[in-house]
Amino acid sequence: MAWPKFTPNAQHRDKGSGFLLAAPEGTPIPALGTGISGGKFTATWDAAWKQLGRTSEDGINITFGQESASYSSSQEAYPFITKTTSRSATASFTLYDYNQFNIQVALNGGNWSVTGSGASQFAQYTPANPGEDTYTMLAWIGPTDDEVCIFYKASSTAEVSMDMNRDDPRPLALTMTAIMPDVAVANRPLHWFTAGTGYSNPA
Repeated sequence: MAWPKFTPNAQHRDKGSGFLLAAPEGTPIPALGTGISGGKFTATWDAAWKQLGRTSEDGINITFGQESASYSSSQEAYPFITKTTSRSATASFTLYDYNQFNIQVALNGGNWSVTGSGASQFAQYTPANPGEDTYTMLAWIGPTDDEVCIFYKASSTAEVSMDMNRDDPRPLALTMTAIMPDVAVANRPLHWFTAGTGYSNPA
């Protein structure tokens, strides 16, 4: 029996770790700042944004990392200055839904050629050559619709292992790393948006 298609509905909205959408690089993002009602985002997403599907019980983990350099002197026991030298952001998750779109996201592009339809459909995937990888936009929507994190340009950077030795669901573990986009798109690789007062500073 085929693994059922994931179609989010109201029963999913108040549980879990939210939802993941992906789109080709350069796809417009919704006007989040003007689409808020009742402390929730209500803006419409462009049709190019597609659901990535179910994630495992481990959920979705967005990690912000940084490296720094400390400078010390012979006159002081502690560093007299510390500078951040690099920052990183990754989204890690394991998908339970396989489709042509997910595989392109996992393998940084490539092409599907499809002929026929229905039970007679024939599809062939050709991976991208080195240097021809394509980037993906990634969006996480919080489970209560009051948080959104957007990676404007992301790449699948970890080993991709497809378990071919078991029936559905077959796990597809991905790590998507945020990359600095063209400055015309954004001045940072990601933005985190919130609606309502859940993250307001304490009085």
